[in-house]
Amino acid sequence: MNAKNILYRLMLSAVLSASFSCAPRYVISDQIRSEAERAVSFQTLVNATTRYVGKTVILGGYIIETKPVAGETNMTVLQTPLLTGEKPDSMSRSQGGFILTYKGYLEPEVYEKNRRVTVAGKVVGRVTDGDGNCPNPCLRLEYRQIYRWPMYEDPSYSYYYGDEDFFPKIREYQ
Repeated sequence: MNAKNILYRLMLSAVLSASFSCAPRYVISDQIRSEAERAVSFQTLVNATTRYVGKTVILGGYIIETKPVAGETNMTVLQTPLLTGEKPDSMSRSQGGFILTYKGYLEPEVYEKNRRVTVAGKVVGRVTDGDGNCPNPCLRLEYRQIYRWPMYEDPSYSYYYGDEDFFPKIREYQ
């Protein structure tokens, strides 16, 4: 093998490696992501809710309130668009709110106010008369999966779905 051929293979290997390391990794599982309605805006979900009832969507934002009631927990979230890796954008980009209903107990101290979350849920309907802290109208979802973003992120560590060291920690909240 000549030096030119070796150099070509090394450069090709470096380019392929760099392109795979830049690919976004997601916090919601591949199975749920494959079932989710991905090409629908939050405004469309709110305005045409009945068309999406029973369909899975992936949304993100900041927790306004987590409230356990009668065997379930209602989490009110200020919606924001999702960035790369399904990370919620800043609060200033919010287009409304949604309520996620979890059958069981979620600890309000763990899912505290202003905590960033990404959720997958089935569309149940829309609340139009205001429900607690949720803006009017407010989308209602039934829990499928949730990812609670760390309060303080270490830029040298990957918090994304698929990271084998972190994956068991998110499993306990599913």
